Amino acid sequence: MIETRKILDQLENETNLKTILTQNKSIYSEADFSHQLYYLLELKSMKASDLIKKTQLSKSYVYKLLAGERAISRDKLLQITFVLGCTLEETTTLFKYAGVPELYPKKERDCIIIYAILNKMSLHEAGQLLLANNHKPLQDTY
Repeated sequence: MIETRKILDQLENETNLKTILTQNKSIYSEADFSHQLYYLLELKSMKASDLIKKTQLSKSYVYKLLAGERAISRDKLLQITFVLGCTLEETTTLFKYAGVPELYPKKERDCIIIYAILNKMSLHEAGQLLLANNHKPLQDTY
């Protein structure tokens, strides 16, 4: 896959946008949230049905996400990343594809979430940590 830096270099050096778009056409179809989510499901050896059960998100919601027919909120995306056991890098990448604000360590709630990711906490453990620090958990089941 082409690196982001290479595309940025092309944008700085090429005068014809059409040329850049044509040269990179194959990557644009792969650069969407649903493709990235499928990739992570495969990487983590998880089925969509497992994701539904473990996140407690509705079946129709998850399948619409996978079909690219639904946008996702930041907390629901975090539920998914915790269930998948994503690293901070994987989480950040998925946030970019989903178009949601990235985690920012200067925000207390985000700092707690980053801590939970780095310490490989479960979704439940992350929720308990958020509650213990007077923040809204990622799920409403507490």
